[in-house]
Amino acid sequence: MNFLFADGAVLQRDKPIRIWGSRQGTDVELHVSLGDYSSSASGSGTDWEAVLPALEAGGPYELRIEDTGRGDCLTISDLLIGDVWLAGGQSNMEWALEESLGGQEELLRSQDALLRYFHVPRVAHESLYNEEEHGQPRWESSSPVAAGKFSAAAYYFAAGLREKLDVPIGIIGCNWGDTSAACWIPEETMSADPGLTPILENHRKAMKEFNAAEYEQQMSHYLAQVQQHEEGIRQRLPAELLQPYPWPMPLGPHSRQRPSGLYYTMVKRVIPYAIKGFIFYQGENDVALGGRYERLLSALIHKWREDWDDHLLPFLYVQLPFFGKGSAASGEDWPLLREAQQAVARIVPHAHMAVVLDCGEREDIHPKNKKPVGERLALTALNKVYGSPTVCEGPVLEAVWPDNGGACLRFGHCDSGLEGGEQGVEGFELAGEDGVFHPASALALADGRTIQACSGKVPDPRVVRYGWRNWMNANLKNGTGLPAAPLRAELAPARIRKPGELWLDTEGHPIHAHGGSMLFHNGIYYWYGEYKHGSTSTSPAGINRVDFLGIGCYSSVDLTNWQFRGLALKAEKNPASELHASRVVERPKVLYNDIAKQFVMWVHADDEDYKAASCGIAVAEAPEGPFRYLGSFRPNREESRDFTLFQDEDNRAYLYYSSEGNATLHVTELSVDYTGVQEAYTRNFEGRYREAPAVFKKDGRYYMITSGCTGWEPNEAEWAVSSAPEGPWTAVGNPCRGEGADRTFEAQGTWVVQPQGKDKPGIFMADRWNKDDLENSRYAWFPLDWEDNRPVIRMPGKANDVVI
Repeated sequence: MNFLFADGAVLQRDKPIRIWGSRQGTDVELHVSLGDYSSSASGSGTDWEAVLPALEAGGPYELRIEDTGRGDCLTISDLLIGDVWLAGGQSNMEWALEESLGGQEELLRSQDALLRYFHVPRVAHESLYNEEEHGQPRWESSSPVAAGKFSAAAYYFAAGLREKLDVPIGIIGCNWGDTSAACWIPEETMSADPGLTPILENHRKAMKEFNAAEYEQQMSHYLAQVQQHEEGIRQRLPAELLQPYPWPMPLGPHSRQRPSGLYYTMVKRVIPYAIKGFIFYQGENDVALGGRYERLLSALIHKWREDWDDHLLPFLYVQLPFFGKGSAASGEDWPLLREAQQAVARIVPHAHMAVVLDCGEREDIHPKNKKPVGERLALTALNKVYGSPTVCEGPVLEAVWPDNGGACLRFGHCDSGLEGGEQGVEGFELAGEDGVFHPASALALADGRTIQACSGKVPDPRVVRYGWRNWMNANLKNGTGLPAAPLRAELAPARIRKPGELWLDTEGHPIHAHGGSMLFHNGIYYWYGEYKHGSTSTSPAGINRVDFLGIGCYSSVDLTNWQFRGLALKAEKNPASELHASRVVERPKVLYNDIAKQFVMWVHADDEDYKAASCGIAVAEAPEGPFRYLGSFRPNREESRDFTLFQDEDNRAYLYYSSEGNATLHVTELSVDYTGVQEAYTRNFEGRYREAPAVFKKDGRYYMITSGCTGWEPNEAEWAVSSAPEGPWTAVGNPCRGEGADRTFEAQGTWVVQPQGKDKPGIFMADRWNKDDLENSRYAWFPLDWEDNRPVIRMPGKANDVVI
């Protein structure tokens, strides 16, 4: 039997229970039973596996494995059915409860027969495994005797779930200090990624230069320092007298720090034991990677999910807290790692980050207060995984803009307002064109969601940041006491950028929101579009494409400074999913439904050859998502490719979609909740091949601007008018004026946005497609004016034309 199947084990509820092992001989005749459920084992050679049906939470059960051929029987007792989480990472996940702040007091309260822990044996190299040294691993129930050796962060996480869920919780501790994320990923995964292969190459080079005698000497010194540190902990010496934990460990051919090593000696030993998800606390060993850590952590998440054959397994992880000894406090390498961790949560589906910025210790890379770490992971799980309304996030930046010589930052997830400490809000800095940062005074405004930052030394700020040091005083939190994550954002004067130039978000990255639309909600503009990032290829049907990564979401209050909020709808790894990278998911449009109190996203959902021609629907509780994909259909049982949505003042909404091989444009009203359509529809512009519709309203009349069907080639736009949203529509002519008007200034329309407080539609949003390099397609926004009661679009005359 695999060592996880032992007395006291917790098995995952609501999932088929896979039980496996090996035996001598090749004739496998095993009967496996759990309570009233049983199964016959099957296998090849000496390996066998049995699968029992999914069960609800409960127990205790008895597991029996009978060898019907030999008459032997193995009985495993006191099994529980509940939720199992794998706790991965390095030393701060490994850190024991008995060594943590308040751990001795917590042990007195730790008795809980339904909270159980399993330590995966820590084996650095296959040749070093020794059953006598490593012992026989076993499941242990939480108690004052046993819980002291549990991971403190994992213990508090499990205790938080136990309190709210009242089901058994099992933790599989699979972690080890002083390890890179690369230690927990197989070599073939990193070899397949050019961005990760240098990690393998650097290790191979180091091993070629390996000197055994020097290594033995270094290890002897290292182990002596470890012993001195651990003795100080046992004596409970104050921090100033405690020998610092030595770091890093000398590297040898059998070291646990070698890339991929612990994947084979630890992770593979627990695959595919059914679990609810992962918790992970790691990154200290990878600070030197900076932004490249995003790629490494993403690879780990994808590989582990692949191993467990579940591409939706929740992955909850801890963002590194403040830390910086001496002069390193003002450094900026840890902020770059933290930023990479934030990026993973924005891009990878079902990956969620717990912010513990306030839990660090300046002089110790191992902060002792692990209780808030585990508790915040538990809050994240309760909200993101279990669907509880529990508040799990601190303030999240929604928008930033220049304001009277300072900067204003608007936050979401404020929950009763924004707070600082006794000295007010600290941790903000501003820089002008010279790039030199100065501390900024920060004031929480009366609206409870905006911070105003200013510095007398920076009269014209171009960049604002918060918590952007290895260690500093930064204390912004919401009304529930949860902290904000570090951030940095660029500021630009309020203007519409020149059509076709490279548009950057507030973090300095190219904006990926192609084929998009805009929603105005609670004082903030949300821009949605295709996140086209990657190389361009040609589909079997000869159509240029990039792999689908997701739908990007950006937010702003001034239509200029766009904050990336993450992927509102993320690609999935399951090849059968309509959100798989090989599929077409484009032209997102989002409306807020006031009846259902939810945001509804429509997308053009298709396969590679564009034969599915359907509409995909997703819903969310927040404008930035995450959106939950409901599926796709053909509206009115007709083809649908390029489309748009329009919401009237009475909250009735309409779908406009190119159909009948793009020859005719159909219009139908949406259902009351916006997730379907009514039966009736109208046919417009029959045989005229119009696509990319953008619809808006002015003075009681409805207007539509469309594009011709010429593939990636720009063509002449056309406007039409109607007295009702469903038509009949009357085509009038080209709304564009000036040089390039016959090709819509090399662009194709996507949406019309009316800036708030203006009495005219304002901006015609369009894309400039680069068919050979779709990632480098650009945006073109044009002033939309009126002449003789007709819409007119002109190319802005100057790069800084203000059209809002």
